[in-house]
Amino acid sequence: MARIGTLALVLASGTIIGLAPCVQAQSIKIEDKQVVGASAKPAGPTKIDRYAKVLTLDKPQTDAAKSLYEAYQTETNAQGKKMRDAMKDAQDDMNEGDHAAFEKKMQKAMGEQTAASKKLTETFLSDLKSLLNPVQADRWPSFERLRRREQYLSNMLSIGGMGVGGSSVDLFPLIDKLGLPTELRAKAVEHLSLYEVDIDRPLAERQRNMDEEQQQMGAVQKFDAESFAKKQERDRKVDMTIREVNTKYVRQIGAALPADWAAKLDEAYQARAYRSIYRETSTGRTLANAQKVADLSSAQKTALQAMIDKYKKDVKGANDRWADAQRRAEDAGRNTGGGLMMFGPGSSGGEKIDPAIADARDARKALDAAAKEQMEKLLSQEQLAAIPQAQPSQNGVRSIAVFGDHAGGDAVFVDDIDMGDDGPGAGGPGAGPNVIFRTISVGGHGPGDGSGGGQVTTPTPTTAPSPPRP
Repeated sequence: MARIGTLALVLASGTIIGLAPCVQAQSIKIEDKQVVGASAKPAGPTKIDRYAKVLTLDKPQTDAAKSLYEAYQTETNAQGKKMRDAMKDAQDDMNEGDHAAFEKKMQKAMGEQTAASKKLTETFLSDLKSLLNPVQADRWPSFERLRRREQYLSNMLSIGGMGVGGSSVDLFPLIDKLGLPTELRAKAVEHLSLYEVDIDRPLAERQRNMDEEQQQMGAVQKFDAESFAKKQERDRKVDMTIREVNTKYVRQIGAALPADWAAKLDEAYQARAYRSIYRETSTGRTLANAQKVADLSSAQKTALQAMIDKYKKDVKGANDRWADAQRRAEDAGRNTGGGLMMFGPGSSGGEKIDPAIADARDARKALDAAAKEQMEKLLSQEQLAAIPQAQPSQNGVRSIAVFGDHAGGDAVFVDDIDMGDDGPGAGGPGAGPNVIFRTISVGGHGPGDGSGGGQVTTPTPTTAPSPPRP
């Protein structure tokens, strides 16, 4: 891992990352862009719908809460624009080489943003609470736990959930999506009432860690490699605790369900906990699209279906092996090839990825390659050309941000982002975007070279991530 120095860069999201001291970025270009998904309307319940359910709001109360939230969002967006304008103003100072002025303006802008956001949130929550009757007011602690899950469990800006499978999973929406029959759902809810309290403890610790860092370091964080490593280990321990709570309750809820439903729950949790492993690859989508080719013969259809059935079975086994290898590496604190990775000049990239993970990942890639080759032998060139193009996963986005002067001292941030099952804007646990893999290359051009700096967000086929390249 590259040595972390005193120069700090500010991402458009407000995240602060320290960079190697030998990197002397002369300019920072910050684009006024935000990560967006493929759909404009949320597919599931909105944030206020979730709040209304927890607080047992009636329709008039829910309508009033929605009005309050819309006003809150309008003010928050205005404050966000003010922050981005201030960042662009500070950029001019950095471009002119006045780092002190840049830092001073960013400290001021970030401080004002934090204070304004805190005040807006407090006002919204106070207004929301004023809508409640005494019985509903007793539900407020449960509502606060929901908000912690929103903020510190399922959001891409949380400090955890990037390196440990299951540390960014909320079982509430997972159970909702499972579609349990009423009588079985009642059994699950009995356990979820205890889960809500147990999962809140490590989330409260995650919240304290973030609050402590903001108080100690201010807007622009400056720390060395040793302190950075300690923070990573601290956050990993919190992630591991969250994973333990999640796996504990998956087992408990599964034990209360019939075997077939327990298997569905376990499979759904695995797919959510290790999204970068279990998500469908472009090969899987291409095979499915091949069945749509109009002039397939009867024999080709039969052979293609058999091929797809075998592929799915083999891939499931390969993914299970990969996830198991990753869990073992997480337990031992070894490099999983996911989460936050930083590389810099003179860095070899730190320790190599865990060998068992590398082998399992390569085996999965080999399955994709073999399936593609088999399909190409089965179909004619005309039929292959007629296959509808495999589209990227709707919820997969890649963000590439380049900071520097493009003279060999750039920092390139590449994030693979899961926008969440409900699409952008849905809000709430299980729906918010998560950074599932981040690569940071310092001191040389990497992904995004030639983009002109700033931030570029594009849909990407979300196959299993490759190991970072220094």
